[in-house]
Amino acid sequence: MNSGSAGGGGRSGAGGASLVGAPGGGCYGDGCAPTAMGSGGGRDTDCCGYRTPGRGGGVIKLVCAGPMTVLGEILVNGGDAPVGESGGGAGGSLWIVAQSLSGDGVISADGGAGSPGQGGGGGGGRIAVYLSGPSSFAGSLRSVGGPGFVRGGAGTVYVKQGAARGTVTISNGGNAGETTELNGPNDWDANLVVRGLAVLGHARQAEGTELRLTGDAHVQADGFIAMTGRGWPTSVGPGAGANSGGAAGGAGHGGAGGRSSVNAPGGGTYGDVLSPTTLGSGGGRDTDCCGFRTAGSGGGALRLTVDGVLTVDGELSVRGGNATQESGGGSGGSLLIRAGAVAGVGVISAAGGNGWTTFGGGGGGGRIAVYACSITMPLANIQAPGGAGFQAGSAGTVYFGSSSIVFTQHPVVQTLRVGQSASFTVGATTSQNPPTLAYQWRKQNSGGAFVNLVEGQSGGRYTGVASPTLTITDLACPDTGRYDCIVTDACGSAPSRAGGLSVKNPADIATEGSSDPNTGPDGFITGADFDTFVLVFFTEFRNTQGVLLGDLTDDSGYGDPDGFLTGADFDRFILLFFQGCPL
Repeated sequence: MNSGSAGGGGRSGAGGASLVGAPGGGCYGDGCAPTAMGSGGGRDTDCCGYRTPGRGGGVIKLVCAGPMTVLGEILVNGGDAPVGESGGGAGGSLWIVAQSLSGDGVISADGGAGSPGQGGGGGGGRIAVYLSGPSSFAGSLRSVGGPGFVRGGAGTVYVKQGAARGTVTISNGGNAGETTELNGPNDWDANLVVRGLAVLGHARQAEGTELRLTGDAHVQADGFIAMTGRGWPTSVGPGAGANSGGAAGGAGHGGAGGRSSVNAPGGGTYGDVLSPTTLGSGGGRDTDCCGFRTAGSGGGALRLTVDGVLTVDGELSVRGGNATQESGGGSGGSLLIRAGAVAGVGVISAAGGNGWTTFGGGGGGGRIAVYACSITMPLANIQAPGGAGFQAGSAGTVYFGSSSIVFTQHPVVQTLRVGQSASFTVGATTSQNPPTLAYQWRKQNSGGAFVNLVEGQSGGRYTGVASPTLTITDLACPDTGRYDCIVTDACGSAPSRAGGLSVKNPADIATEGSSDPNTGPDGFITGADFDTFVLVFFTEFRNTQGVLLGDLTDDSGYGDPDGFLTGADFDRFILLFFQGCPL
């Protein structure tokens, strides 16, 4: 709802924005078993009173034991906004189960129209068709966004015939509109086709998204999987460009952001080359006397797994947004792709956004990692260039690795105490011949990048860095962090998932400000812990779980507690007290 003009309702496709920038609704529901109604459009609430928006589409489930023939129409369309400046309703849900499908009629879950030139269009709904036999349907099977100031995003159409893998088609009928948004991790036992100027992506400023497909994916020449400007907003993010009262710097990510014409610096680099998952950052904004100017937002982040062939004839991108009015471009985002093969003549891009003309700094390129042993797409089409500006942003990173490595075990998350030992183990197989594998363990640094570990580092405490099992003995506070393993075969390399290690300080035995030793640790090492230790030392106080607080060592070294409190525990407490441990 908005005073002026209102956005369209969302369902599978997001609702379109209105003339005054009122946003459309977001996406929800299950594309394979659609049962939710479409949402209504926003309504204009200006001085002329409430204006009526379009209602959302309804829900139909049709189950036919025999064949189904459609010569007329089966519709769950969103309603149009009849008057005023309101938004169109989103399409609803249609679920068909039949022996076969024929005819030349219309089956649709389209979004409704927003008020002409004012309201946002409604997003498309969801259709799922399950057939035990063949289909000769020659009519229109569609879910497109409704027209408006900004057209709504495309809906989803899922068709499954017999035992064959189903196909999800996302098409906006050749009309540019809003994004069809992915919410959270998505596992689809299906093929995917994106066409008709549809745009598939994640919600703005979401923490990226993951899409896993058991079949093939085809981004046709007029299709887009794109998250342009859907990362960190203006002047926000770990690589944000510097704001300035004259002209602002571009954001950094895989490459550094460019400086502006008044030398406002660009943002620095962050993220990981082999496992890129971080959002792009926002460019700096010009804050001169004319008010805040809009900078480019960072690109989004996508983790895409395609068991079959990924064909990109259109665009697969996480570009940074372009700036206006002397501000900086946003940095490119992250693409982490794993596919059986990569083909096509389109573009896979994590480009930085452009700074404003010759004043703002360009955004740095993002990060792309492609794990596939067969790549027939021209490698020059897989790119992460910096954006243009007074100083162009630096290029990001593009990495190619192996898809023939299958991980059977990943490092796990562990919580241990200072002085204990930790082990991380990875399991992997390869389809390459010979099936030879090499290993390299890494630890993530403060900038988000993983750095190779060296055998025997930290006084010999790190061993097995080139084997399936990494061991860290006599744990210390700085060992806290995330660890992964790079496995290499004849095709290339691939990283495991990261395992986390939290090293806790056993000297944290009391809640600060309390003299009751039974209250337990709170994450800080202060004088209250010392007071409690002294009290426990003389009374051998145990908590409600029977644990003797302050028993830190086996008295012959720095091993596990042994059930007694002696001077060795006191010595260990003092050492840990001054060493500290960030919890």
